[in-house]
Amino acid sequence: CRNPDGDRIGPWCYTTDPERRYESCNTPQCKDEVCITCNGEDYRGQVDHTVTGKECQRWDQQYPHQHIYQPEKYP
Repeated sequence: CRNPDGDRIGPWCYTTDPERRYESCNTPQCKDEVCITCNGEDYRGQVDHTVTGKECQRWDQQYPHQHIYQPEKYP
């Protein structure tokens, strides 16, 4: 999960579900080791499922959802 567009809700990801393009993620708050601050633009943790449990599409993949974000920038 990342926040490449600075969404005010916080980190999100494209899902592996062809019917659901993207969803928000349940990233930990800053009492934990890797966390989000503000809107989560700098979050680089390991959360890889959405708030509803859908698996995130990898940022270096273009399937099932094509996108403009560069994986080098959002590892």
